[in-house]
Amino acid sequence: MAAGREAFPGSTSAVIFDAILHKAPASLLRLNPDLPAEFDRIVDKALEKDRDLRYQSAAELRSDLKRSKRDTSSGRVSAATPAIVEAAAPSAAGASVKVEAAGWKTAPMIYVAAALILLAAGGTLLARYFRTPSNRPGKTVQISHWNKPMDGAVLSPDGRTVAFTSPVADFDQVFVILASGGEPLQLTNDPVNKIVDSFFPDGTQIYYSLNSVGAEIRSVPTLGGSTTFVATGSGLVTSPDQKTLYYVNTFLNRVFRKFKTGMAEEKIFQSPPGQGIPVQALPFPDGKDLLIVSGNDPTQGSTEVVLFRLNLDTLASQQIGKVSGSPTGLVWGDPGKTLLCSRTVNDVTNIWEYRLADHSLMQRTSGAGPDLSPMPASGKGLYYVNGRRSGVLTTYNTQTKRSQDIVNELATQPVPSWDHRFVAYVTLSGHAQQGDLWVANVDGSNRTKLASGTALTTLAFSSDSTRFWFGDVENGSDRLFVIRTDGTGLHQIPLFDTKINWGTASPDPNFFYLGGNEKDRTKITVWKVSTEGTVEKVGGDCGATWDTSPDGRFLLSSLEGFDTRGTGGIAEMDLVNHTCTNLIPDAETLVVHFSSDGRSILYLTPARDGATIYRIPWHDGKLTGPAQVAVKLPFAFRLGFSGNGYEFTKDLSTVIYARPGGQADLYLLRQE
Repeated sequence: MAAGREAFPGSTSAVIFDAILHKAPASLLRLNPDLPAEFDRIVDKALEKDRDLRYQSAAELRSDLKRSKRDTSSGRVSAATPAIVEAAAPSAAGASVKVEAAGWKTAPMIYVAAALILLAAGGTLLARYFRTPSNRPGKTVQISHWNKPMDGAVLSPDGRTVAFTSPVADFDQVFVILASGGEPLQLTNDPVNKIVDSFFPDGTQIYYSLNSVGAEIRSVPTLGGSTTFVATGSGLVTSPDQKTLYYVNTFLNRVFRKFKTGMAEEKIFQSPPGQGIPVQALPFPDGKDLLIVSGNDPTQGSTEVVLFRLNLDTLASQQIGKVSGSPTGLVWGDPGKTLLCSRTVNDVTNIWEYRLADHSLMQRTSGAGPDLSPMPASGKGLYYVNGRRSGVLTTYNTQTKRSQDIVNELATQPVPSWDHRFVAYVTLSGHAQQGDLWVANVDGSNRTKLASGTALTTLAFSSDSTRFWFGDVENGSDRLFVIRTDGTGLHQIPLFDTKINWGTASPDPNFFYLGGNEKDRTKITVWKVSTEGTVEKVGGDCGATWDTSPDGRFLLSSLEGFDTRGTGGIAEMDLVNHTCTNLIPDAETLVVHFSSDGRSILYLTPARDGATIYRIPWHDGKLTGPAQVAVKLPFAFRLGFSGNGYEFTKDLSTVIYARPGGQADLYLLRQE
C-alpha cells in the first residue's frame, strides 16, 4: 500500500511464494521517495526473513512507529507526517488495533501501519504457513492423517462419515472414513477411475460415477460389499423425499430424473445454447425445485459455472446466477439460500460462500490452500480437504522395458510428434486449470515453454514437427493457437463459439484437423484449419479425432463416451466420401493411431495388471485381419487426467503417461 504495488509480485502462486521466502522486496524509498526513511526501515524489519530479526511484538512495532512520527513532526526527518497508531498487546487470538489519526499526505498509510501491527502480532511464520493448512478464523482441527490424495470428499447426511476417492495402483478407488477420524476403509477395487457423487439419505449406500464422459453410476454399501448399477450418467443425488434420483449426462447435455420404483428415466433439463453443459444438480430443500450447475468444461474443469433453477412440476427453468474462479465441489451452505464451493482467486484456492439472493461472494477460508470439498456439518462447523497436488510425467521404452520420469511436476496431455523425437505437455499449477505448455525432446531434455493459460488443451504437432497447435480459454471462450516449436511466431486462429477438444496433424504441415463442438455440445464437428487462418468444415458426429492416415484421406477417432448411440468403438471418417464407419465397435479406448507405415490401427486398453496395445491390420479404409497384441505393458495407468493422461508413439517405441499424486487430509473448522 505504501508503494502502490505488491512487495512480492509474480505471475503464479509458486513464483510469489518463492519470492516471499527467498527474495528481498524493492526499496520503498525507490518506489515512493515521499516516504520517511525511517518508515522504509520499519517495513524492511517487518519483512525480514530471519524471524529472530523481525519484530517480536506489536508493542515493539508501535514504539518504532511512534518514534518515526515524533521525529518527522519535530523536523528530524524530512518527509510526510506518519500516523499515530495505538495497539493492545498481542494475545493468542491476535492483536487489538486502533487507528487514532492520520497525518500522512497519502491516506493509505493508515492501513499500512495497521497491517504491519497485525503482521507482527500474528506471529505467523511464513515457513510454517506453507507447511500447514490455511489460517482461518476459529479453531481448525486435523481429522485424518491420510497424507495421500483425497478427492471429491462428500459428508454423509448424518454427519458421521466422509466418502472420497484416492488412487490405488493408479486407479481412483472409493474410500470412507469416520468424520471423527481413524483409518479409511477401501470399498472398491477395479481398474476404473471413480468419483463419489453422494450418499443415500440413510447413509447405508454411496453413489459413485465411473470417471469418463457418459459413464455409468453405481452404488456400494458404506460398510463394503458388491456394487450395483444405478443409471448412465454422473453426479447422482436423491430428492428430499427419497423417491427420485437426479443425475446428469454431460455428453448428451441433459439432466435426468428416475423414480426409485420404476426403471424409465426422464429428461428434465438441457442447457440453453452458449450456457455450458450440466455437470451437477442439487435439490432445493422443499423438493419442488432443482438447482442445475452448468459448466463450460466438464472434462478439464469449468472456469465458470452458470446456475439455473428448475421447477420440477412445469420443468420451466431460469438462470439465477454465475460463479467464476473455477468453482468445484458445490454444496448447499444454508440450503436453498447459499452455496459453498472451492474457488481460485489469484492462483490460490479457498472455500467461498455464494448467496443466491444478491449473487454476493464471501471468502470462508484464507491462506495458501488449496482448500477443497466444503462439507458443512450442522452444529460442528465446516469440514474440508486441504493438501497439495503433485505428480510426474513418465516415459516407458518398450524395447529396453525401462521407465524414466521426464517431468517432475504435475503434468498431463502428452502429445508425441510424428517423427517420435518430441513431446508436448501441460504442467498444472494450483487447483484450478492454470498451467504452462511445454515442448521437449522425448527424453525430457531441452524443454521450451510455449505458452501459459487457463484450461490449456494440447492438440497436435505439424507433420514436420516445426509447429504446434493448442487451445486455451479466456473469459469463458475457447481460443485456438499455432506456434513454432522454438517458442516463436505465436498466432491465434479466429473461431466462432467453438469448444476445442481434439486435434490431429495433416500430412501437409500447413494444415491440421480440429475436433470440437459448436453451439450444440452433443454434436461433434471436424474442421480443416490452415496456419494462415482458413477454417473449413469437413465432417462431424464421428467421435474424438486422434489421427490422420498417411495419405490424408481418413481420420481415425474413438467413440467411447462420444457416441450418442452408446456403442463405443473406433471409427474412421472418409474425407472424400464424407462417411463415418465404426470399424471396431467393441474397442473401449481413448487414444487411437495409425501405425508409422499406415498398415494397421493401434489402440490401448487398460487392465488391473497392466495395459495392452493392440494392432489390427488395415488398408484403404478396411480392416484386413484380426487384432493382435503389439505391446503388453507391465503396469496400469489412468487414461484421462485433465484431458488425455497418456499417449504412445506410432512406432510403439515409447509410451508416455501422467502419474498424478499429492498429499491431503480432512480438517474441521469448528464453529465459533
